[in-house]
Amino acid sequence: MKASRIIYMAAALLLTACSSEQTEGSADGRMPVTLGCTVASPATTRAANTLNGTTIEAGGQVKVRISPTGENNYTDYTYTTATGGVMNQPAENPPYYPMTGGIDIRAYYPATAATDDAVGTFAVQGTQTTDTSTAPATNSGYVASDLMWAETDDADAALDNLTKTTDKKTLKFHHKMAKITVNATPDGVKVTSITGVTLNGVKLKVTFDPSDGTTALAASDNDPATVTMTNQGSAIIPAQPISGTFITITTNAGDAYYEVSTTLEQGHHYTFNLNVNGAAIGLTNTIEDWTSEGTVNVHPTVTETRYVATPVGAIPGLFTINADGDQVFFSKGNLQYDGTNWKFADNQWDVLGADGTKADGTATGHPMDLFTWGNTSSSTEWDGDSYYTANADLSGTYDWGSNAISNGGNTANSGWHTLSKDEWVYLFGTDSSNKRTTTSGLYFAKATVNGVFGVILLPDDWSASNYSLNSTNSTDAAFTTNTISESDWSSNFEAHGCVFLPAAGYRNGTSVGLVGSEGGYWSSTANDSNAYFEHFYSGGVVPASNYGRSLGFSVRLVRRAWYKEVSSATSSDIGKIICSNGHIHTNVSDVTCGGSASAIIAYVGSATGESGYNHGLALALFDANGGSTCQWKTEDTTANHSYTTTSSSFSSESGLQYNSTHNSATYPAFQKAIANNGTSAPSGCSAWFLASGYQWNLMKGSSGMSSYTALRDCFSSVGGSNMQSGYYWSCAEYDASNAWRLYFSLGDWRYYYKTYGNYVRSALAF
Repeated sequence: MKASRIIYMAAALLLTACSSEQTEGSADGRMPVTLGCTVASPATTRAANTLNGTTIEAGGQVKVRISPTGENNYTDYTYTTATGGVMNQPAENPPYYPMTGGIDIRAYYPATAATDDAVGTFAVQGTQTTDTSTAPATNSGYVASDLMWAETDDADAALDNLTKTTDKKTLKFHHKMAKITVNATPDGVKVTSITGVTLNGVKLKVTFDPSDGTTALAASDNDPATVTMTNQGSAIIPAQPISGTFITITTNAGDAYYEVSTTLEQGHHYTFNLNVNGAAIGLTNTIEDWTSEGTVNVHPTVTETRYVATPVGAIPGLFTINADGDQVFFSKGNLQYDGTNWKFADNQWDVLGADGTKADGTATGHPMDLFTWGNTSSSTEWDGDSYYTANADLSGTYDWGSNAISNGGNTANSGWHTLSKDEWVYLFGTDSSNKRTTTSGLYFAKATVNGVFGVILLPDDWSASNYSLNSTNSTDAAFTTNTISESDWSSNFEAHGCVFLPAAGYRNGTSVGLVGSEGGYWSSTANDSNAYFEHFYSGGVVPASNYGRSLGFSVRLVRRAWYKEVSSATSSDIGKIICSNGHIHTNVSDVTCGGSASAIIAYVGSATGESGYNHGLALALFDANGGSTCQWKTEDTTANHSYTTTSSSFSSESGLQYNSTHNSATYPAFQKAIANNGTSAPSGCSAWFLASGYQWNLMKGSSGMSSYTALRDCFSSVGGSNMQSGYYWSCAEYDASNAWRLYFSLGDWRYYYKTYGNYVRSALAF
């Protein structure tokens, strides 16, 4: 495609103002000038993103410059465009062709971009939210920012030495600016509306030479500024280098920032499709794969997909827990255990505060809701008559959410988990430099709910108009500062997603104390022999207190509301699994998004060897072919690959390229890899394939698992099957009879007969 997008302006330019001689063609012997456009009814609305796309907008003024051929002595005429692309000639002293000789023509738009032959300064508008097409040179919108110049016709011929003719001449205008289109789509959950789009760091001014149409960024009085535009619309800015935060999307939930580092070229149209969700808000997201033509689909660095509905056992409010934008749902009440079953309390204010049932079944009055840190299973909490006492081993890194919870999904590892110390601090907003962004600027309030003392956590989208609270964000406020009835809590707070943490006290062995006056909620974070917990009492709130692990405190579980997409994988995700729907999870048990575990991320980077997938490589969780060996090929003949005679010379070979030619019984290793035991490849990934030697090296290299042993043994810990200490086929071919295989006992490469049996592990790129 040419560097400039062009519009065609048909003009019957029978121009003779540079001669007094008359010609035939009219009553007085002169030929009037008539102008027309090659494209009728041009789009005039911003939504179409086609203003000045195929013709100049109606109401625009075009400067047409005419000189006797070769004399460079131009006279200026102003033409006004009309509906349908018609160009109306000047009312006074219109131009005519001379009787003899020719003329040269130059033209530019808008007519005010220059004066006579002098180099002028043209500035785009800082506000490009209007589309008024009348008098565009003076309006504050997008049309006034478009600078175009023409010196050729529709056949690319120069408009020089034009002689008298009744034929129409088509001026070909070239855009001298760059066009930016932003299509920002809200996720419809946390981000429900886009309220503004701003381009940042833009130099607005260029110098413009009307003699040849050249432009350059103005050297003075041209500090970077902002340009405001409409979503699903466009803006015109000068060609220039861009770096830093270029695009800001203003939403109902806050701002999302998009960083660009490139050089914009004149005449190019850049389209950005931005998917804006809760993970993007407040973050700077780098735009990669910048191109000068076509559409760029941009996903934030952390792009995630929300639950379709509030999970079973959860309160509907969303709470951001870290600077990455991860959000969680809280459970409907504190965790309880009755000696057999785990459950969430029926009401948020429910507090047990007494001994539970012994292991021998002796009832002592109530289930338990105060747990020692690390003891998350029934066997450690209910151990004969010594239940509730400090266990000898409190060093585990367990999580209470690993248990099946009767009113929270009732399956083990269903996604419920315990917040970390830093996440509690982020929620409460007590760290001035690292806290969540909320609609109201409020985080918590001490309160008495249905007669129970505690702390209210306010969701991200809480509005102060929902209910008037006193002494919000105050750590030393009294619990009686806000007194809320059961009915008020249900309709004005819980219905809007608020969480209430009741003051459930603590337990030391079999003794329970401070019920109703203090609250302690465990985190998942250890601190030497202690552990962190969120603590509140009548005179304070300490989200990161710590004490001995043998004390019993409350547990309030959460469940993630967002899942990271595989296209946003970073090096920290190496060793995690990819779900069938393209989500990233820590392990098989963590898959709670409706998909199934498929592969483990083994390399993150753009050098995958697969041109269509440049984020990383992954391996299936289990061997193909049911774990049995198979042949590379059923006979020792060439497969028409490029032979590689040394493993050190493996080049960027694509394993996926052989799927169309090798998916047959003649090539068992390829066929088994492509089928991968009958499982489909995850969303957002390539099909399964047999990895090349180059790709195997990436996965066991420094940007992958770092060693062949780490790659071999990383699967069982996340729910897969470790690779065997034997040979695994690659698609790389040594010669007509031999192919390369990776030896997972020593980590070296060896070639062998294609007809010999080796293991197969399916790979994919994402």
